Amino acid sequence: MPHSLMIKLDDEKNIITYMDGNFIQNTIPIIAFDNNEKFLSLGETQKDIHKKSPAKWERMKKKAQFCNPFLINTFHPKLAGIFINNLAYSVLNTSSESQNKWLKDSVELQIIIPDYEKLSRDTQELFEHYIQKSDFVSISSLSINGYAKPLANFAKAIQEEQNLKSGYTFTLIVLFGLAFLLAQITMGEKFSAPIPEKYVFFVVAIVILAGTIIIYSAGFVSFMIWKINVKDSLSDVISNAIMEDVNILPKSVIKLLRHNLLSPQNGG
Repeated sequence: MPHSLMIKLDDEKNIITYMDGNFIQNTIPIIAFDNNEKFLSLGETQKDIHKKSPAKWERMKKKAQFCNPFLINTFHPKLAGIFINNLAYSVLNTSSESQNKWLKDSVELQIIIPDYEKLSRDTQELFEHYIQKSDFVSISSLSINGYAKPLANFAKAIQEEQNLKSGYTFTLIVLFGLAFLLAQITMGEKFSAPIPEKYVFFVVAIVILAGTIIIYSAGFVSFMIWKINVKDSLSDVISNAIMEDVNILPKSVIKLLRHNLLSPQNGG
């Protein structure tokens, strides 16, 4: 049976959490993350971490950034979503009624955020997507400020993310296979013959360069094909988020593709 969890933002200063109608905890809305937006800590300031665990602070101080992702004027949908699902996990994980640690806990999630309706629809959509994207908690129902949110959209997004990963793997294998076949045809017996010592460095450099080109080409091709296939089933904001999360290519390259080749006006 799923737990009923309410997470209420109180004037952007505190987050009050209730489970099954009972008060659980009061948390400050601060998240620590690294340059890749990887979660590092929840509800702790730099001062808190340094005081409670100096060793932990020494490990994370060079990469840690802190923010309140729920401030309406600077709302960060991904970090806010990560905050919510990690908070839900921590609450359920400390509950005596929590399921086996190898299973996902199921939760009926209610969220209260003042002025949430002032956010753009794209920001809301990203936030609702990342709330559900957890390896530890399964959201059986989701409502924000009393309005139910569809879960089917998230299921579709997760399926398409897997399709993108599979498509990239297939494209990569095909391109490497074609490169090997081309080398066999053009080089003939020289391809399998011992490499003269003076040419080893150049051959290794060529192999690395060719491999890099193939990897980037596979990412480019798979992104293009996938983006065309999902243009009618996923919104641009979610498909673009998936492209960045899959991390096949550097974010700078993905943004270049997104803005110049995959934008709606270019048929993406």
